Amino acid sequence: MSETNTRSRGGTILQTDSERSPTPPQDQWVGRVLRVTPPRVQVRVPLGSGGQLIALAAGAGLVLVTGLIAREIWPDRPGRALAAGGFVAAYPVVYRMSILFHPEMPLAFLCALATLLLLRAERSGWPGRLGWALGATCGGAALTRQTAIVVIVCLGVAAAVLGGRRAAGFLARAAVLTALIAGPWWTYAYRTWHNPLQSNLEPRASLMLKGQPRSFY
Repeated sequence: MSETNTRSRGGTILQTDSERSPTPPQDQWVGRVLRVTPPRVQVRVPLGSGGQLIALAAGAGLVLVTGLIAREIWPDRPGRALAAGGFVAAYPVVYRMSILFHPEMPLAFLCALATLLLLRAERSGWPGRLGWALGATCGGAALTRQTAIVVIVCLGVAAAVLGGRRAAGFLARAAVLTALIAGPWWTYAYRTWHNPLQSNLEPRASLMLKGQPRSFY
């Protein structure tokens, strides 16, 4: 009968036999089991979390909305809409962020959707319903990431320049709904960190990368 030695290292349980055994070595992790059986490798990975599914849906939505934006810009060139959507789908960063539990994809999707709503509003004469829709989208983006404020300001300036007085009602509706959705969070952030755009998950400088490695892209 073979003698089994069991030792633990960094949360990983390794079992080795002092004598030869047909049973392959096993590495066990919480939530995932990697079983090595020469000459084949079998990997079992658990299903994604709810956050990952949200990011994945946002990534698919970003591809679709990008194509619709291109269609608004070039209505008589449907091939460009397909090319724009295909380019986003093939971009490695979009793929990587879509399979992570991370706010980047929801932010990108909501900002792209806000841009699409602005383009359609400009073509439709700045209807009020699109103003409400833009406000809801911008408010959601502001709750997703602090940098959404840059997109919100740029869209507001663009609407003011393109529409002038005709876009006043559209902009007012968008601003009111954005403030109603994002205002409570901005107020809380200001009272807590004296900055409405302060992140509450800001890591120490020693943990921050100066740049992404090439393998990220």
